[in-house]
Amino acid sequence: NESEDLRSVYPLINDEFEVESILDGGSQIVSCSVQIARKCNLQWDESFRIDMQSAGGELQSSLGLARNVPFRFKDIVIYLQVHVLPRVPYDMILGKPFECVASTITHTFPDGYQLVTITDPNTRATATVQTYVRGRGKVPYRDLAKFDSKGQLPSGFPTSRIC
Repeated sequence: NESEDLRSVYPLINDEFEVESILDGGSQIVSCSVQIARKCNLQWDESFRIDMQSAGGELQSSLGLARNVPFRFKDIVIYLQVHVLPRVPYDMILGKPFECVASTITHTFPDGYQLVTITDPNTRATATVQTYVRGRGKVPYRDLAKFDSKGQLPSGFPTSRIC
């Protein structure tokens, strides 16, 4: 294919909400929108700000750093440092720091489907989590064929998107 869909996971953040989190090993940070930070009751250090440049070249300063935020994947909790950003077109991005802390192994299949195995850095326990096509909610992989040619679900199709 000329391109593939971005993949997301839905960890429970700060024991508050499951948040669509884009897997992006090309990002140097873990970041979220200020709206999600507030919804998940994150507290951030406003004295720790960084200037970010988007892929489109736009510069913006972060609002601060939320430290040691718990992300639950099944029975595994990973603590991440999350940069809070004021204007972004996503809820959460799990960048390279997530991959390193969780010693992730990504299993990618020819049709674009992915599974991610996460390792608890303390206990070495592992969990394999399903990924989802970004922006379509927690639609099980087998149900992706139910999308029409415009990427829309038929009317009346149940979804399980939480955030």
